[in-house]
Amino acid sequence: MKISRWIKVLSCAAVFMFAMSAMAKKVEMGFQIGEVVMAETSTAATKILDWENSPYNKNFKNPRYAVVTVKLLPMRTLNIVDYTLTLGGVTVPCAAITSNMGIFLATSRNMQFIAKDYGRMIFVFDGSKVRGNGKLMPARLNSNLPGIRPISFNVTDLGNKPFTDVKKIPADGLLK
Repeated sequence: MKISRWIKVLSCAAVFMFAMSAMAKKVEMGFQIGEVVMAETSTAATKILDWENSPYNKNFKNPRYAVVTVKLLPMRTLNIVDYTLTLGGVTVPCAAITSNMGIFLATSRNMQFIAKDYGRMIFVFDGSKVRGNGKLMPARLNSNLPGIRPISFNVTDLGNKPFTDVKKIPADGLLK
């Protein structure tokens, strides 16, 4: 009787742990890099400095912006050439990066963050090819860094609303 009782207890614990992992509000980016803590998409116009000099396609009639917010480990950096995002079956390179709620900068230099900062990467999609659904959209963040696997998470579609302020991100993240 005691063994079967322990099996039930362990089974319940396994189901609980699986349920908790399914409700993850942040996703590890890979070995010693950091975590994705929020991901959103919007059609609201978003300012990107030096965008006119960027080599990326920016001539979309209806652009859809996707912002992936990360919390990096100490001494880590973000660089726009290191990441692409797949959304709605379309993959685009990172267009610009910023710290916290700063204006996005379309340069390929490394940006290092202090412990309290959030890094934000913006990806620009053709809105006629990637349409919002008003809910959640599956996405995959791909790294060009050696040994880093793609990670999957859901992106919250905000419609035409502005992106959420990083000050509203709780310690356990805001992914849905």
